[in-house]
Amino acid sequence: MATIDASELGGFLLELYAGASESPMARFMPDALRALKRRLRFDAAWWGMRGLGDDGGKVYCSYVDEAPRELPELWRTLWEGDAAAVRLLTHSGSETALLEASVFRAREGLRWLARVSGVHNVLCTESTSESMAQGVFLCLFRRDERDVFTEDERQLKQLLMPHLQSALRMNRVSNLRRSAPQSEAGWALIDRRGTVHDADSAFVRAIERTWPHWCGPLLPQEMLSHLGSPATQWVGRGLAFDVLWHGDLAMFSARPVSLLDGLSARERLVAEAFGAGLSYKEVARQLEMAPTTVRHHLRNVYVKLGVGNKAAITRMVGGKTRLAS
Repeated sequence: MATIDASELGGFLLELYAGASESPMARFMPDALRALKRRLRFDAAWWGMRGLGDDGGKVYCSYVDEAPRELPELWRTLWEGDAAAVRLLTHSGSETALLEASVFRAREGLRWLARVSGVHNVLCTESTSESMAQGVFLCLFRRDERDVFTEDERQLKQLLMPHLQSALRMNRVSNLRRSAPQSEAGWALIDRRGTVHDADSAFVRAIERTWPHWCGPLLPQEMLSHLGSPATQWVGRGLAFDVLWHGDLAMFSARPVSLLDGLSARERLVAEAFGAGLSYKEVARQLEMAPTTVRHHLRNVYVKLGVGNKAAITRMVGGKTRLAS
């Protein structure tokens, strides 16, 4: 299909943005590509993010549809052997590039890519962010050398690409926010390099107050040092941080340290269950602890939180008590 009327375009966008808000993260990309294929025919696709500059061969958060699963590794090999071929595929920035089989035959690196991947004709669009040193790309492939994409199809992909990129961001943020604990924390969407892809104003304010010279896109070095550790929570500089990974992306939150952060992990579990209304015996059964162990943890909870009754614990477990700065 080379053109799309207003009704068909509206139907595609409704389907796309409904999936962005409702689909699990693992389903969004394949479902969106399936909807796209009904409007723009292709045999295979590759959708993801890559680094820019010297990191241009690094691909992450990508999904491969009906193409060799080794495509990210093949891309890295192509970058190391013929970086100019990669730039040819993505040379026009946010403008969609149309590469026919004849272009692949004319360059050694692309001849090799076509031979090992089985794809020849390509529509490739990459939206780059120089400040974050990354690009979001979507490549559509046809395997038959004679089955060339048309200029109308190139323009259609150009029209749809901003919506595909926006919907992808919406889906990632909404899924990670649903999975993250509800709190007053500011949040950011980060990758494993510590690059901030999106953030709310509360997160930015918290980081800028603590690291006044921070300007992104990488997290401050002190925070980066924690990303490689298995810990999902840590405290420092008067802030409490939580990280929830989903593949190569994570919802990263920052909030002022609370008195609850002074509890051990077991004490926190006991305080939350006790504060939810359970008796200490019920807490013991739920957490599979001895009643005497629960009483011991509760004594520590009362001391550390500086309270003397269950109602106070209930209020504090709700996250309303903060340490004085």
